[in-house]
Parts: sequence; C-alpha cells; structure tokens
Amino acid sequence: MREPIFVVLTSIEFSAGGGTYLTFHLYRALLELGFRTTIVITPDYNACKLYRAVKIMEFECEPRTKFIQPRSTTLGYFNDRLPKTLRTFFYDKELINFIMKVKSKCRGRDIIVVYSGIFLLKGIDIAYIHYPATLALNMEPDTLNLIGTLYKGFIRYLEKNMMNNPYAILTNSSWTATKIRELYPNVSSPIHILYPPINLKPYLALWSNTNRKNYVVTIAAFSPAKKLEFIVNLARRTSKYKFIVIGSLSDYHYFNYIKKLLSKHNVSNVVLLPNAPKSLIRKILRRSRYYVHPPLAEHFGIAVAEACASGLIPIVYRDGGAWTDIVSNISNALGYKDLEEILQIMDTIDKDSSLYEELRQKSKSVAMRFSYERFKQNLHYIVNETIRRKMKHGDCVKVRE
Repeated sequence: MREPIFVVLTSIEFSAGGGTYLTFHLYRALLELGFRTTIVITPDYNACKLYRAVKIMEFECEPRTKFIQPRSTTLGYFNDRLPKTLRTFFYDKELINFIMKVKSKCRGRDIIVVYSGIFLLKGIDIAYIHYPATLALNMEPDTLNLIGTLYKGFIRYLEKNMMNNPYAILTNSSWTATKIRELYPNVSSPIHILYPPINLKPYLALWSNTNRKNYVVTIAAFSPAKKLEFIVNLARRTSKYKFIVIGSLSDYHYFNYIKKLLSKHNVSNVVLLPNAPKSLIRKILRRSRYYVHPPLAEHFGIAVAEACASGLIPIVYRDGGAWTDIVSNISNALGYKDLEEILQIMDTIDKDSSLYEELRQKSKSVAMRFSYERFKQNLHYIVNETIRRKMKHGDCVKVRE
C-alpha cells in the first residue's frame, strides 16, 4: 500500500490572521506526522503576502507551496473588484479544477485533499471550515439592501451546485460546528472540533508575573469588521485604565477613522499599535491585567486564548466561539452584552484579589486545552479515520499509526 500525499488547498488572502495561522499549522502537523504535504494556493499575487505572514507569525519553516494562476476570465478581468466571498468562491473553484486534473492522472488513489476555507466543495476529502460562507456574507458591507439580498442568493446558488460531503469536516469551535449544521442540514459528514493550536510556551512564561498595571489589551485587525470604535467608547467612560489596541493594519482609512475618533472625543487613555512585533506584544501582555475583545462573535479567538495563557483576565462578548469554548469555561461572569457590563466586571475583580487569582488560574487551565501537541494528536486521529474510510471506498492508501 502506498503512503498518501496530502495537498492542502486554500485561497485565503494571506494576512496575519486566524485562517492563515490555522493553514500553516495544518501543514506543519501533517509534515511532522510523516506525510508528504504541499500547500496549493491561488492566485500568484498571494506569494508576497504568504511570506510576510510567515515572518510575522514566526512560523518555524517556510511552507512548500505551489501557486496556481487562475484561468477564469472573470477573475482575470474583475479580480479585486469582486466582493470578497464571491472572489474566494471563484479562487476555490480554480483550485478544485486543478486538483481534480491531478487526481485523474494518478487516479486519485494516493492523494488526500485537505481544504482550508469557507466552502464545502466537491473533490475534498477533509474540509476545515473556518466559518460557513453564508456567515462570511454577513461580514461584508452593503449586504442588507436589495442588491445585497440578490448577491447572497447568488452565492448560495453557486455554493449549492458545488457542495459535497467530504469524509470529514473540521472546524474551530462548538459554536461554528452548530452554525455549520444549521446552515447545511443536508450535509451528513461527521464534524470534528479541532481547535487552532496555541504556542503556549512563550505565553505561559508571562503568566507568573503578578506585578501588573491597569492595562486593558485588545488584539484585533484594524478593520471595520472588528468594531474597534467600541474600545474608544469604553475608554471614554473611565480614566482608571489604559487601553492598548494591537492589530495588523492594511485598511488605513479605518485606522485613520479611529485616530480621528480619539482626537474628536479627546480620549488620551488609548494607545494604537499597528503591526506590532511579537516581542512587543508579549511585553505588553506580561504587564497587563485585562483582555477585552470587541462585541463580535469570533469563530474561535486565538488572541483570547493567548491572553488567557499570559495571565490576563479575558472579557468577551456573550456569543461566538471565544465565549462558548474559551471564556465561559473560566467563568460565566466574564461575558458582556454592553459597555457598562465590562466596567462592572473589572470593578468587581479589582475589589477582590482572591477572585482575581482564581480567575487567572482558571484562565491558564483552559488555555492548556489548546496546545499544539493536542492539535496534532487530534488531527492524526482524524486523518487516520479518513484514510480508513477511503480504503473502504477502494482508495487503498496506507494508515500511519
């Protein structure tokens, strides 16, 4: 029996975000498990973004990649003019067409296709869905009017005609898994929760520091989708805390909007740190007391888990994977629905040192669930189960124990 070759497909527009982070670690874990693995990406212009993300994320090895130039005339002409979800669909379709041609040449018997993205497409063996495409539509601007409604219907039509049941669906939280089942009731594939892994060692090294200041950290991209004006409004209500907002920056229009908002309201207790290096981020985490995430339903929340491991008390919106799979397991009192709740939570903790230490201990315990070792172990189990199922269908590849 032959050893399988793993091909990781993704058309993620590479940035230092959760999708890129997860794709890198899928690749790394498959390599370390002894499988031949390649990442296949489209389009060509993602190359520079990929290598920049590798550097920012301090990824230990440069992924073996193959870039596919899209042949679609639609992509060639419109490209960046297309809305993000529609553009992603066309890129993914190009990837599927490419891999189907490759599989046909070797009869597909020794190739396992792992997809990292937002669609359940034909030709995929294992699909890691970061969030369903229908949810992605809700994150795009101008999708609430008539044109937006028609656009959503068009995406669902395209998706329906390309949808299939992979051998396994992986996702980042129980919250996202529930959304997948709700949105795709006819998909019968087993769903496995595979949490994005956290490099715990450098963050746990920060946990023991007890000499912390009234710093409140937020880590999120400077993007309208992250609702960072919420942090500005929170800072306006208290002078007790210094708010530090850290995030990747590509949308300069939004970044300047936040700066103007701070100036307009004369807010002096907010510091913006775009594209901060990891070393600076860790120094800040080591000295900070709280982590507050903006009011959005994160699908998981890597930054939240890293903050927990670093000794910060996390406070997040009562929805999404960051709440269901991380913070609610620390304390049900650390969730909020409005600004005033956050101030009340911090005030309560500040007045009770024993509660503060108890929450720090619980935060650390929960963060330990998201280790890279556990991620790789769970992925190994899922991969072997997939290979066994393929063998039953006549795809005789070898299980690696």
